[in-house]
Amino acid sequence: ALARAVALHPEISGFDALTFVPIHPRRLRERGYNQAEIIARELAAATGRPLLDLLERRRAAPPSWGLGRAGRRRALAGAFAVQPEAARAAAGRRILIVDDVCASATTVEECALALRRAGSLDACAAAFARASRLT
Repeated sequence: ALARAVALHPEISGFDALTFVPIHPRRLRERGYNQAEIIARELAAATGRPLLDLLERRRAAPPSWGLGRAGRRRALAGAFAVQPEAARAAAGRRILIVDDVCASATTVEECALALRRAGSLDACAAAFARASRLT
């Protein structure tokens, strides 16, 4: 379903490679998997595009639900970077960033900023689910 949705949106369908939003190493050890990476693997297989492990999470951030957009931006500023050994793979490419849930797009915006700093031509995002506040 996500592959179909990506194919229907020309602004994100012309990507060269995929990457995923990384989770902090401590969270990865606790959980044992990164759900965004699992989704990205499936999307890469469905689209025939390469999956690149480009990003690293430099520091943990508090849970963002309830922080508001400005609080999320402060909490995530500088939290992501392109792994030094992956910078060459990001350069000159249009990268699709895959995340599991998008609440405010702050996370993928920070990831896109890191990719652009590493020389990526463009970065766009796709998420499996969109979070919304129920009132």
